[in-house]
Order: sequence, then structure tokens, then C-alpha cells
Amino acid sequence: MKNIFAAIQFLTAFPVKVKTDFDNLKKSIVWFPLVGFLIGSVILCEHFLLFKFFPSQNELNITILLFSYVIFTRGFHLDGLADTIDAFFSYKSREVMLKIMKESTIGTFGTLALIIWAFFRFFTYKSFITVDFIFIPAISRLNILFVALFADYPRESGTGKFFVKNASKKRFLFAFFYTFLLIIFFSPLIFFIYPFILLYLFFIVSLSKRKIGGITGDVLGFTVETSDILLSVLLIFLRGLL
Repeated sequence: MKNIFAAIQFLTAFPVKVKTDFDNLKKSIVWFPLVGFLIGSVILCEHFLLFKFFPSQNELNITILLFSYVIFTRGFHLDGLADTIDAFFSYKSREVMLKIMKESTIGTFGTLALIIWAFFRFFTYKSFITVDFIFIPAISRLNILFVALFADYPRESGTGKFFVKNASKKRFLFAFFYTFLLIIFFSPLIFFIYPFILLYLFFIVSLSKRKIGGITGDVLGFTVETSDILLSVLLIFLRGLL
């Protein structure tokens, strides 16, 4: 249980007052999809309450859900999204890109990326059915393990090195198994979509290796948020065709 609590403490702003150590954090990565389920479940409960008491305020309710997601996750992955876009679109040397990712400021490309993310998230939330709120955040956090498993780390130290060092086939397969075991009862369509997500993850690994020599913590955050949006869009389009 401490490993699960460590995953919650690391990925969310939920007030879990349990003392955990570094060993718990190392083992916690296998439970990242479970934290995604938790985040999605809280968002779904909020969705039910908002549309029960304010059924006519569709756009406002979705905006509140979007704001809640940012608060619950502390904007943790969004910071990685912005920093990665700033670095990759700078077209500078590898060393400069890595330095850009370390800077506390955000550039033009990063700002545009966050705006585009917000638009996509707003309109996908509007198109979600209830179960989508739960399993899509779980899969996007499962993707952390997959990317970390197949990538190198380009720095001497940093958050990303922790994931690369502790990701393993055994942990990924276990996380994959329990994640999809839960999903199959709610949305079998995901099995037709996930191969495309895997191709996208391989693209991220390849691009990041070419740009900066591997993945960083920022690239992992970028992976979570972009694969989340891609999965949402593909699922909505596929439902529209059936």
C-alpha cells in the first residue's frame, strides 16, 4: 500500500499523509496507471455533481473539470509538455535544448502548446462518455513505463533517470495487464486504438533520442499529455464511425 501511496503523492496533489521512502517510490511506478484511474474517478464524480446541479451550464462545467484536472495533477505533466515543445522547436544544439528544459520560464512555443492542449482537452471532455474519464488517464500514465523502458537518459542525473532506471519489462507487463483487464469491461474499442498509441510512443522515443540523446522527465510529461489527447481523439472518431 505504501508503494501506491507513493505513486499518488508523486503524481497528484491529493493530500495523502502517509510516510513513504525512496524504495516505495521506486516500486510505485507500476501503480501509475492506478493513479490515473483515481484521477479520472475524481473528475468523473465532479462531472456527475456539476451536471446534476447545473445541467444547463455545459461549457462552464467542462471548464471547471479542466481546471480541476490541472489542480489535481499540479500541472506536473503540462510543465513537461511546454518545456519539451520549447526545446524541440528551438532547433538548437542538444546541449541548448537540455538547458531550455531546465529553465523555469516558458517560451512562445510552450505557451502555444498549452493553449492548444486546453482547446483539445475542452472539446474531448465535451465528447467523453462517462468511462472515458476513468481509463484514458490510466493509459496515458501507463505510457510512462513504456517510453522509459525503451529509452536512454541523456543527463548525469534528473527525474527522468529515475524512471529509465526503474522501468522494467516485468513492471510494464504487470501494469499493462491490470490496466487493460479493467478497461476491457468498459471500452473494448481501446484494443483497436492502442496499437496506434504504441506507434506514437516509439515515435517519441526516436524523436527524443535524435534531438537530445534520450528522454527526460519533461519528455515523459509531454508523453502523458499528448498521448492522452491522441487517444481521446482517436476514440471519439472511432465511435463516430461505428
